[in-house]
Amino acid sequence: MTLFFSGIAASGVKAAESFQEPLSGSYLGQMFFGLAVVIALIFILSFAVKRYGQVGPASAVPFKVLTSLALSQRERLVLVQIGEQQVVLGVAPGHVSQIMALEEPLITEQHTANVSAGSVLAADWLGRLTSKKTEAASS
Repeated sequence: MTLFFSGIAASGVKAAESFQEPLSGSYLGQMFFGLAVVIALIFILSFAVKRYGQVGPASAVPFKVLTSLALSQRERLVLVQIGEQQVVLGVAPGHVSQIMALEEPLITEQHTANVSAGSVLAADWLGRLTSKKTEAASS
């Protein structure tokens, strides 16, 4: 039993010897160095995620938002390409609905490469979409 208490007493002496004053220079230096390492890791990891994307399974279907058009402050029309098919979606807060699936693409890869301004592109495809609807209605 005395051997047990002598072991506890010896460990207490070791703990007292390794105690550092919280405001000592070496302790503050260690603390700020550790803080700098953690902050540097946060910046390095955030850069890596932005640069290389998030790690995880990639989608097998190529999905791309071609353009969008604001109808009001909260509603939008969005032209999306999923694989080879283009779809027009209506997007509102808390709700997404398919307006129509296009049989032939409104916007080709050549067209998106030639047009740099998104608003011109959106106005162009909306004009072509409405002209096709009026042609279909008059037929």
